[in-house]
Amino acid sequence: MRRLAATVAAALLLAAVAPPVAAEPGARVLPPTARPLGHSLVEVGTAWNAWALGGPVEANPLLLDACGPSPLDPKLWFGPEAIPGGATEGACQIPAGAMLAISPFFMECSSVEPPPWHGETEAELRSCVETAFGLRSSVTVILDGRPLTGLDAWVVTTRLDTLPAGGLLGPDPALTMDRGVFLVLAPQTPGLHTLAAAWTADELGLAASLRLTLQVS
Repeated sequence: MRRLAATVAAALLLAAVAPPVAAEPGARVLPPTARPLGHSLVEVGTAWNAWALGGPVEANPLLLDACGPSPLDPKLWFGPEAIPGGATEGACQIPAGAMLAISPFFMECSSVEPPPWHGETEAELRSCVETAFGLRSSVTVILDGRPLTGLDAWVVTTRLDTLPAGGLLGPDPALTMDRGVFLVLAPQTPGLHTLAAAWTADELGLAASLRLTLQVS
């Protein structure tokens, strides 16, 4: 779904970057096998996709660079993605003790979009997102100045879902599926944090970045 929007969180370019760390399970990022509040990473990704694409344009969290509580649990929040076309910034206030799910890069296909983002069945949509996801050139995530590594371990394909009419994809209901990197941040310490991610898809001529300032309180 690169022609409309593509991944959460954004690029933070620092003069000095701390050593990269793997996604510290239980400390900064939950392991991919975790079940935050009883939900698998596939379930989190499927709900995030509906949250990100299902709302109307005027209130869409991707276009507003907004965070919000997920429909799964008030203690699990969702963060926006970066839209291709330039670097953007946003600010989110997250309740203390809440987790934050983000997708620094994903590729989505649906029954209402034109080829090559189109599919009519679950099998067609799965093939579509797997092919599209393979076009990524780079994906980076930086949390409080520390790059996260090993992101491929957090790649999942969401379940087949139906978006309501009037969402970001248009006036009609749409079958949808995506494949992406989905990270669930463990509850962060109270105070200010920076979350940044960037992605490139050279073959498509696309790139995006977004820096989020997180106020945990």
